[in-house]
Amino acid sequence: MFLSPAVKISICLALIAMTVYFVADELGLTVDHQQIREMVWAKNSESLAVQLSASLTNTNKTVAVALIKSIAHLNKDLQAIAIEHNGKIIDKYGNIDTKKISALKNSSGYYRVPLFKNNETWGYIHFVYALENSSILSSFMDNNKLVLPIFIFFSSLIFFSILLKSIVKNLDPSSVIPERVGRAFDTLAEGIIVLDTDQNILLVNLSFTKMIGVEKKEVIGKHINKLPWQYKSNEIIIAPWEHAERDKTTVIGKVMNVMTHLKEAKIFSINCSHIVDNNDNVNGLLITIDDITEKENKNKELFLTVKMLNETKKKLKQKNKELKEIADKDPLTNCLNRRAFYKIYTALIEDVHNTGKDLSLSCMMFDIDHFKKINDNYGHPAGDEAIKTIAGILEENIKTQDSVCRYGGEEFCIIMKVPVQEGFRMAETIRKKIESHVFGEASLLKGHKITCSIGISELTSQIKKLETLIDYADKALYYAKENGRNQVICWQNTALQNVSENSVHNKDTL
Repeated sequence: MFLSPAVKISICLALIAMTVYFVADELGLTVDHQQIREMVWAKNSESLAVQLSASLTNTNKTVAVALIKSIAHLNKDLQAIAIEHNGKIIDKYGNIDTKKISALKNSSGYYRVPLFKNNETWGYIHFVYALENSSILSSFMDNNKLVLPIFIFFSSLIFFSILLKSIVKNLDPSSVIPERVGRAFDTLAEGIIVLDTDQNILLVNLSFTKMIGVEKKEVIGKHINKLPWQYKSNEIIIAPWEHAERDKTTVIGKVMNVMTHLKEAKIFSINCSHIVDNNDNVNGLLITIDDITEKENKNKELFLTVKMLNETKKKLKQKNKELKEIADKDPLTNCLNRRAFYKIYTALIEDVHNTGKDLSLSCMMFDIDHFKKINDNYGHPAGDEAIKTIAGILEENIKTQDSVCRYGGEEFCIIMKVPVQEGFRMAETIRKKIESHVFGEASLLKGHKITCSIGISELTSQIKKLETLIDYADKALYYAKENGRNQVICWQNTALQNVSENSVHNKDTL
């Protein structure tokens, strides 16, 4: 069982106080309470006998009996009273008789006093005081030689414990450290605190006092929780020293905030470990403190800077995306412009030829029939509306991996990753949808219909460049316009074939 030094010293001092008492008792310097008690009983007995002798002049026996009862009630120590006359008990109070009187002679608490009448011995009065104790506890309490020493021991123990704890709190433990050790202690860059088992501060070094802006004497003896630690209002934190004490473990790198004497907020990194003696008894805690305020502030600044850079990067990315869309898209139709279209599909065709990929590509060229008449008859805004309408129909009817390009004016170009036969079917479907479209009431072309001519070419091993693929589709388109418009013409195997529903044209050259 571990006892603090203050308790051990208190026990020793209490034992010394008991020893002093026993020595004083042996020398007769202490009061014998039992002796005093018996002297009082003897005096009381003589006084009571005188009163009773005076009552004997009265021949009325009732007066004597009443006096005996009154005496018994007034003296709580009296257990029995008896009046003897001519060798017989003539009146009594309590449990007493002639045999008991004979047995009590010369015993403690028994007194026999003569009664006089007319200056002659008339008889005797017998007094019995506390002949026996009613319980072990009362017997023990009446034994002053035991009760008083025990009382002295425990009262001394309590008194000295309180006194020593009070003295220890006001001592400066750092004064017992050798000067050279103290200097080494104070040269450490990290703050040092030594706590006792009650978490009161025993020692601090110079670095710690500088950290919080106080003198050593201002913190020595204080409970560590009295220091100005800062907690958030909704935050429940177990202090590192309490954690170490509760879990009997070492705590490393616990971050806590403190408000210094100069009202400066600081951030500390705290380590706690137990101080043990040779028997592994815990005698206190050693706390080391690093001031990480500047580091944490730099980290916060860095975090904010990185956050700001990420936000800026995100905005730049969005702006670049918008700029790319502006650079790559036609402003009227939002389709790819020719530059972006060439960039995408030039690279794709080169990759197909370089890697030998088995990839089918079909190229469609669209041209609005009689577009000049639309501009001349309805105005350029109506022409723009026609172009946007055609672009919308094209976007709705191609696959997601394909791209629509406004090639120039009223011309559109589409590259599809399908064989030419499927490309033709898709082109014919689109042609019919354009042909069947009727402009609504709000349109500048209200009730008007337009048609398109379409030319198709297919990527082959002989076609190495995008320009060639587009040129073949453009020639097929030209042929379609020259031969009736509103039809789909395929360029295949260096020959033109009209594969519309109405007719087929076979030409070797345009």
